[in-house]
Amino acid sequence: MPDARAIVLRLQAQGDHSEAEVRAQLERRGFSASEIEDAVRWGREAAALSDARAKESTINRGVARKRGALRVQADLERRGLDPALDVDSAAETERARAALGPQLKRFAAAPTKAAAWLARQGYEEDVCRRVVEELIGPLE
Repeated sequence: MPDARAIVLRLQAQGDHSEAEVRAQLERRGFSASEIEDAVRWGREAAALSDARAKESTINRGVARKRGALRVQADLERRGLDPALDVDSAAETERARAALGPQLKRFAAAPTKAAAWLARQGYEEDVCRRVVEELIGPLE
C-alpha cells in the first residue's frame, strides 16, 4: 500500500484539494487517524496542501464556468472549505448575463424557464429576475 504522503502528492498533482478532501481520501484507503494527521501536517508544511489555494481555485473555476455565488458557495462547502464570499453584485449580474447569452435562443419564448435555469446555475432570485427581464422579457 502506498504511503499516505505519496497519496497527498498524487492528489495535489491532479489539482488543488482541500484538507477535508485529502482526509476523506486517506480514510477511504484505510489509513489510521495518526497516519492521516501526519500526512496532512506534512502536506501543509511542504506547501502541497493549502485550503486557501483550494478555495481560490474553486472560486476561479466557478467564475470561469459562469456559476453564481450560491453555486460556488455550495461547491466550497462540499469541498470542506469556508463558503464565505465577497460578492460584487454588479459582477454577479454581468456573469448571469454572460451565462444566459448563449441560451437566449433556447429560452426566447420561456422566460420562466430561463430564470429557473439561472437559479440552477447558482444565481440569486433577484439577479435571475433582473437578467431575464432585461434579455428576454417579463416573467409570467
